[in-house]
Amino acid sequence: MTWRAGVDIGAAALIVSEPLPGGGPFIELESERGWLPSPSARLSLLGWKRIGTAGDDIDLAITAARLEGCPVELFGAAITLRPCLGVEGGAVFAEGGGDSGPDDHGGWAALAGHLRLGWALGRAVDLEAQLGAVAPLTRYTLVRRGAAALAERGEPLGLAGGIGAGLALP
Repeated sequence: MTWRAGVDIGAAALIVSEPLPGGGPFIELESERGWLPSPSARLSLLGWKRIGTAGDDIDLAITAARLEGCPVELFGAAITLRPCLGVEGGAVFAEGGGDSGPDDHGGWAALAGHLRLGWALGRAVDLEAQLGAVAPLTRYTLVRRGAAALAERGEPLGLAGGIGAGLALP
């Protein structure tokens, strides 16, 4: 078994009206490469934040921890492809500009499924890219104070992707 630590950066899209850029650190336990099924488990700390613009002055942030498992590693030692499933939990924060903007927080839970492509640069360092779906189990609707107009609404399915780097721990 090998422990790895690293960091991913990327964005979540289609969960709300605009992409949420972010990322965070991870720690992973993976079985030795080179034999099937070669599963792995990863714990990630995630932070996604969108800063409101002039047309939409709502800041939206999600902080969460994700636990995921990748049951099989495909291809070889230098290039790998892992299908992964995960669950995440944390908090969502919304803050609007001025007196009419929302200012609230709540729980966050989601299911995630993605493909992770890895490239080993040697025994200790590797790069990765991943793309997949995020299905929020908690969905929110934000409405401006004193207005009936909808400011933001969570969607039932989103897209998340990113790139990262990892280092094998001794």
